[in-house]
Amino acid sequence: MFSQGTDTDFTQKVMQSLEEVEMDYSKQGSHQRWKRAKQRRRMITAAAAVSLIVMGSSLLAWKQPDLIRQVSSIFSLQPQTIEESLPPELKAWTEMSDLSWLEDYKKSKPLGLVQTPKIKVEDKGYSFEIVNVMVDSSRIVITAKQTGPDGKELQSPLEDGGLQVTDLEGNVIASLARGINMMDGLEEYVFIFDQTVPDRILVTGNPEYIRESVDNQETGRFERKQVEVDWDFRFQIDMKKAKQFEHRDILDAKYTTPEGLVVSMEQMIRTPNGIRLDMGFKLKDMLASKATADWGDDLHIWYHLETDQPQKILRFGDGIGRHSVKIQGLPTVNEDNGTLPWSETWYTGTVPPETKNIRFVLDGYSLPVKDEAAVHINMEKLEQTPVVFEHEGDQITITGSSMEKDAVKSNGNVLRLHAKGRYTNNVTRDQWIALDSNGEEYPVEIEGSGSANEDGTAEWIMDFVVAGVDPNLSELTLKRTVVDKRFTDVNWAVDLPSYTSLPWESLAENK
Repeated sequence: MFSQGTDTDFTQKVMQSLEEVEMDYSKQGSHQRWKRAKQRRRMITAAAAVSLIVMGSSLLAWKQPDLIRQVSSIFSLQPQTIEESLPPELKAWTEMSDLSWLEDYKKSKPLGLVQTPKIKVEDKGYSFEIVNVMVDSSRIVITAKQTGPDGKELQSPLEDGGLQVTDLEGNVIASLARGINMMDGLEEYVFIFDQTVPDRILVTGNPEYIRESVDNQETGRFERKQVEVDWDFRFQIDMKKAKQFEHRDILDAKYTTPEGLVVSMEQMIRTPNGIRLDMGFKLKDMLASKATADWGDDLHIWYHLETDQPQKILRFGDGIGRHSVKIQGLPTVNEDNGTLPWSETWYTGTVPPETKNIRFVLDGYSLPVKDEAAVHINMEKLEQTPVVFEHEGDQITITGSSMEKDAVKSNGNVLRLHAKGRYTNNVTRDQWIALDSNGEEYPVEIEGSGSANEDGTAEWIMDFVVAGVDPNLSELTLKRTVVDKRFTDVNWAVDLPSYTSLPWESLAENK
């Protein structure tokens, strides 16, 4: 399909739309189950996101590793194409099937920012080997091979942790981030430095267990089996040279949206491998009172960058077709001050670190808020008289229903309410419940797919799935308790600091 490979932004064109959503294929075959999923500290590849493009504009995702590998292989560059394009010292990098990191590698290698520690641990047939480590004063990228007893690659075995970056006294100085890259047989663990970087750092591996994807024959689904292994290792990295190649600016710009989202710019770091922008978010006023307890997991922003090329506006965040970010921090709300840290690094091919004049423009954000609305359904008349639910700019028409047996619980009944909707807000973080005529409450899940319109709305075909109801149910109330609301009434732009010279440019001139 792509004889010369995909562009550097292709991998993550739709990640922001889908990063909190997982879908399981059910045994019914025609239904796809969407689940509301909180941000988890999981180290995943973006192969699943890449494969979404083949579905047109439908927003679908899956979890099966075999399917991910099959589809991602479609987008792999041909080995001979990579081999021919690389100088001799980069031949070892030919295992990569997406070269989004290649420019970073080519720039970092001559600067002494790529190391190859001889780390390989194996236990019970499970193997972990570090291929190389790329560092700068902003981040550390650990590229590893991980295989099981059958020789097959493991999918994110350390999703529950096990790697740490500390100073020599054991103080944690870097936090796990989300790196967006796709490679055959390799996985990247990306950490961003959130403390002062010392001259020497320590990378430690000591997982209590790892995760292995297995096919559960009873449920027909892939599951993540826990396996206890001894993968203990440690090595040091000299950071003195990496710290020389940075241009850091402390920022002091703040804005509060009409609803009460406080946005603050904190710092901007330029390194040979890209520009990192650090921000912070805090809730006040209406948002503080209506936001869910885990709001830090669910906040999304979208923005654009204006540069010296006025005809080229770079858009990031929400929506298909926008540029992706190379590294994104995994934000956790600070319990002491209620601030959510936010860190993003753009692809160097999209925003080169040498870009001088950059203007950041906030376009909007979304956040699940507690806001109730309900619709009453007469089950006997539903087929002849569809029911319309309208709330916060969303319009959903429920057109029919069906009853089926639960695939897991032999005595369970599942009601499906078939619907179509036009959404102004997001869908995947909504929360719904159902109540029968006696006031008994039932959980609701949403299954379906949607496509985006040019005006920012989305068209959805969906089922509201209500488990455990009486099969002879005559009336039902469907209630939305949390809406994943989109806010676009923002008006904030910041001119980011420029520079007169950069450390690595000076080095090149001296050579």
